[in-house]
Amino acid sequence: MKSSEVWVHIRKIKLRLKIPYDYQIQVMFSDISTIRSNVLTKKDRIIGSSLSLNKNEKLDLNILNHFLSQAKHFSMNFPYISAKKGIKSKAWFLYYTLKEYNSNLIELEHFKNQFKSDLEKQREITNQLVKHEKELKKYISKLADQNKVEILSDFYRMKVLCDNLSIDSKPYDECIKTLKKEYFYVLDQDAWRETKELFEKMFPTLPKARYSNDDIKKITNFFDINKVQTYLWK
Repeated sequence: MKSSEVWVHIRKIKLRLKIPYDYQIQVMFSDISTIRSNVLTKKDRIIGSSLSLNKNEKLDLNILNHFLSQAKHFSMNFPYISAKKGIKSKAWFLYYTLKEYNSNLIELEHFKNQFKSDLEKQREITNQLVKHEKELKKYISKLADQNKVEILSDFYRMKVLCDNLSIDSKPYDECIKTLKKEYFYVLDQDAWRETKELFEKMFPTLPKARYSNDDIKKITNFFDINKVQTYLWK
């Protein structure tokens, strides 16, 4: 996909999602090997989102759709949290899971067929992973805490999404079982037993327009407020 085609898609989807016109969207093409997205901030404000892409690789539209759905999510006043130091694994698991899950709900509303197809692909990849239990455990154990937590969150979130859509979530069940010790490191055992109820008890639901002040407080309460910086779209 050429850069001009990327921008045509971005403009079309930005209108469809009703992302505010002054919410900045930046896309950069370079020789980087991995796709990177960031939230753009100024003082205590979110001003937009940026995406870095490899100019030599074919772009999957699902990546753009997720990036723009996440931009929409932040424009709904979802707080962007930046850790100063000493962030706790459980806090980051809760925040990262909510951020990604509610962004996925936006994708489901606007790109349902593409999203379900991508979910099926991810499920098959996970199915292959669980066939190599020892290698998977070893790989996860060597990751930095934040990366480890985000991958564990991805498995957990994908399981919940599959269950919501009546898609077989067995590969995720098997993966979670394989990584049980890692999950207990992130979440205490009682909380983990609650599985999907974790969403209902801990997380504010995706609002129709904007997160309320009570919602924001509920999210920031995941953290020791002295160890993080909070930014909001205003």
